Amino acid sequence: MESLLDVAGPLGLLVLALVDSTSMGTLVIPVILLVAGEGGARRVAGRTLLFLAVIGVFYLLLGIALLAGLLP
Repeated sequence: MESLLDVAGPLGLLVLALVDSTSMGTLVIPVILLVAGEGGARRVAGRTLLFLAVIGVFYLLLGIALLAGLLP
């Protein structure tokens, strides 16, 4: 039973990450940036990658804060 509890934590986290990755912010905003972009493909791709990098850094910092016990 203990091994089941050990697997449930990371597996639950994986499921939550997959659900979160299908949110409007991570799907629609990059598509809008790609479609409505002006200034060439490189500029549009750069803005899209910057947006996704900001989201990734935010989640990284939030995860570190949660692991450090800073948030309940």
